[in-house]
Amino acid sequence: MKHKELVEALKSFYEEMESSKLDKLSEFYHHDITFTDPVHQVNGLDHLKTYLENSIKNVDYCHFTFTDELFNDHGGYLTWQMRFAHPKVSDGAEIVVPGVTQFVFDEDEDKIREHTDYYDMGALVYEHVPVMGWLTNKVKQRMKN
Repeated sequence: MKHKELVEALKSFYEEMESSKLDKLSEFYHHDITFTDPVHQVNGLDHLKTYLENSIKNVDYCHFTFTDELFNDHGGYLTWQMRFAHPKVSDGAEIVVPGVTQFVFDEDEDKIREHTDYYDMGALVYEHVPVMGWLTNKVKQRMKN
């Protein structure tokens, strides 16, 4: 698979993230994938599958809209907005979180070897949990002054 096709397969998977699509991870991720986000780091395709499965099992939906991409023969970046709804977060209202993914291709196999997501945990969770949301907003207000 060419690098452009790998990036398209990655985007297609995350555009409509569903547990029924988790078996497709091996189409674009290396078996020794290192996946890192602000919550966790996992190593290996089986661990990533379990991590993603646990991440989405209680959400009503999780969609990614990709806004920009830049890559070469070594790796690249994707910018995105994640939209999701969880019945226990913000009374099930949709939450929108912008982020960036950095990825590195494996030189020997035509797969993605490293995947790192960067996003604001406050925007994802903290602002939507009653006590944490109040505290996060107080800190933001103090920083403005």
